[in-house]
Amino acid sequence: MIGIDLTEAPVKIANRTRKRRALNNVHFVVADAEQLPCIDGELDIAVRRFAFHHFAQRARVLAQMSQVCRPGGTIAAEDLYSSGVPARAFYYNHLERLRDHSYTRALAPTELQRMFSDELIVELESWLDVAKTDDRDAAEVRRLLEEDWTNDLSGAQPFRRDGTIRFQQRTLALTGRKNR
Repeated sequence: MIGIDLTEAPVKIANRTRKRRALNNVHFVVADAEQLPCIDGELDIAVRRFAFHHFAQRARVLAQMSQVCRPGGTIAAEDLYSSGVPARAFYYNHLERLRDHSYTRALAPTELQRMFSDELIVELESWLDVAKTDDRDAAEVRRLLEEDWTNDLSGAQPFRRDGTIRFQQRTLALTGRKNR
């Protein structure tokens, strides 16, 4: 496991904590999120927490996460989000920028979804294989996705590429902070 930050201070704190807890399967380094210190396809999981609102080039960062993640791996992000109402988003982002000058902008949920949907495409047959879907149900899933392709029934936006059906599988992770 590797953890990165653009600045040295958080990396030093993380490494001290790692040593104190005797964690030998993780290390922390200073690195740029647009040029991760990993080879293509090296990671099973690429996670970014509370960081996208600091990046001006969010799509590049997400593309880099996708590049170093193996096919079938997981790409996850947890971040602040702003309102879908522009005036509210402006107000909220202004508050955050006053608090933290490294802050750029929190995206609205629809913007985050659009950004991720370009990277997180599922190939139908692999998706069916993972669940060990029986032949009869798999045939029905294929038929339903073909119908979805024509009539936009699910929002998964199925399409064909390289002779295979692909679609967007959306996921949502919610977290909060306990105050007491």
